[in-house]
Amino acid sequence: MSKRDGPTTANNFVRSVRTTRRVRRATSLAILGAGLMTLISALTPSFANRLHYLDQVMPVVVHQAAFAVTVVIGVALIQLAGGVRRGQRRSWLLSVLMLIVAAVLHLVKGLDAEEATVSAVLATVLVTMRHHFRAPSDPAANLWRGRLRIVGSVAVALVAASLSIAGVRRHSLGVGGSFRAVLERVVGNRSVVIGGRLDRFISPALGALGLTLVAFALWALLRPSRTGGPVSADAATARRIIAEHGDDTLAYFALRSDKQRWVFGETLIAYAVINNTCLVSPDPIGP
Repeated sequence: MSKRDGPTTANNFVRSVRTTRRVRRATSLAILGAGLMTLISALTPSFANRLHYLDQVMPVVVHQAAFAVTVVIGVALIQLAGGVRRGQRRSWLLSVLMLIVAAVLHLVKGLDAEEATVSAVLATVLVTMRHHFRAPSDPAANLWRGRLRIVGSVAVALVAASLSIAGVRRHSLGVGGSFRAVLERVVGNRSVVIGGRLDRFISPALGALGLTLVAFALWALLRPSRTGGPVSADAATARRIIAEHGDDTLAYFALRSDKQRWVFGETLIAYAVINNTCLVSPDPIGP
């Protein structure tokens, strides 16, 4: 091996890491956008001529169910975007499945070929980029960011639904009345009458949105706390592990006073945080 092989290998590794980060960031934003698109599409009326054609080939209840399930898919994609950003394999797999289902539902609910194409293309891109998503899931990571994403996206969806109702019923409801109608349907009430074809499809979708938010709130409230993960290690524990498993000449440096330490089982990880970056040195010490 020549002297240039070491730097070349290191440079290739750095380029690979940067590429993976760019892919994860781009696909995460794309999934977030697809989730928003799916959510808004389910809460706005489809083209009347397309719905008329669908009415000839399948029952109305199928369209209604498709609108409702599409709302759930949209919320799920928004939540999964964070896991994809961190390269989690499970989030990647669920995103692919959700996008495939979304592509079918877009066609069933209103022959929305544009949204179906976007979902199918994004699912294909994720499959081709699958080697960038190998990280394990961490259910505790960035939970608050996920909540904020959903709250913000749902707010956008409610505004879009209100504007679509106001556009169809502008002479009878207005923007204020449309917004009240939307909020009522989210909680299962229909005292503000919308009427017409729009009410047949948007009411089940808004009801599904409300149930999804309740389910997510209960999950966030009742989810078990994360246990069994790494914990801070005191100096005595660190010395014991190093004495038993520290055959590396760099292991002693894990005891430096400027290091922090985690222990997982019988494995010790020494690190320092500089400018929000975790630097691990030396390699993990353990069996």
